[in-house]
Amino acid sequence: MAPAREQDYGHYLTYEPRLVGDIDFKVSIQDAGDSPVARMMTNDLVMQMWQQQAITTDQMLQNLYLPGISGLRTDNLGK
Repeated sequence: MAPAREQDYGHYLTYEPRLVGDIDFKVSIQDAGDSPVARMMTNDLVMQMWQQQAITTDQMLQNLYLPGISGLRTDNLGK
């Protein structure tokens, strides 16, 4: 196997399986709705639907991904 190169491109490291053989990897699979891009797209769609009066304010607040929005939800739903 070819040696791996370091950042400074002046030194070489040799791959030794016995040194890295006992490394544990943890893999986490998330729902697509948990990514920042998916949250932003959902927020845009919900806001467009609300502006076109396709959903109510309560429905908008229930489906937006915004920090600290839980207080707005309870305040609005209580009215």
